[in-house]
Amino acid sequence: MRLALIHNDQAGSCIYTADDLVGLLQDQGHEVERFGQSSPAVKRAIAYRPDAVVVSGGDGTVATVAIALCDTATPMFILPTGTSNNIARAVGADHVVPLLIERMAGARTEHLDIGMIEGDGRQTSFVEAAGVGFVGAMLGEDGRLLPRIKRAWRSLRSGRVDRWQRAANGVARAVRAQPTRHFHVVVDGEDLSGDYVAIEVMNIAAIGPRTPLAPNAKPMDGRLDLVLVRPEDREPLADYIESSPAPRDPAPVATRRGVKVELDWPDRDAHVDDLLWPAPGKRQPRPRRVTVRVRGTTTLLLPRF
Repeated sequence: MRLALIHNDQAGSCIYTADDLVGLLQDQGHEVERFGQSSPAVKRAIAYRPDAVVVSGGDGTVATVAIALCDTATPMFILPTGTSNNIARAVGADHVVPLLIERMAGARTEHLDIGMIEGDGRQTSFVEAAGVGFVGAMLGEDGRLLPRIKRAWRSLRSGRVDRWQRAANGVARAVRAQPTRHFHVVVDGEDLSGDYVAIEVMNIAAIGPRTPLAPNAKPMDGRLDLVLVRPEDREPLADYIESSPAPRDPAPVATRRGVKVELDWPDRDAHVDDLLWPAPGKRQPRPRRVTVRVRGTTTLLLPRF
């Protein structure tokens, strides 16, 4: 196969270099061309007209490439070399890199939903989730992780035995600290407006450090999972997150699955994937109410296991 490789060499524990991956792919008989991870580089990778774009990195890198490939004829093959790898886990591609590469030739084709959020003339796309509340609050007003969350996140990359528990504890603290606010929210015509600690529109099961807010989410069904965290859910949800990274029971929150969500979009604590949206410092008017839906799909190549 003729492949375009996009590799984030800063992702996760940095086990594989681009040279390592090129060698592994070439050993399987593939022709490989490397590209950077900037937006122009991703566009050049698509223009190269490969049989597939191989993306190696964490959720941010995978999402960037998936969005760029939305509704194109070029498929994506994921090598999960990040920290959380939420997207790879959601689609069944969370395996060791050499094994994934060995099974690439016999991969099946699936389609990953790409979400879109739009309001007041602004729009952007996402793969993991868009929402308001404690996830956005963890990013801070400048769009960077708060110091205590950053310390927990660094512990994930350090390989410490207790790294996931530290990260989960940090998220739980953010849940307990998040204030209640009133939101207008409608899913497929059903009015669910009320007081909430957080609202997340999920495309996949987990966000952040493998926080499973919508464990039944199906990222290939053309629908989104609305997660509603009520005031009475705050403490049970914090306890649930502290039992991560793999609690067995569904999250103690209200959920709905639907095609279209209308939602108030506040001035703060609002994110799309792992970034504040709109980005801090932008002088354009912020949307006050948004619509969230599935924009299209990206073709995936998934190894058979």
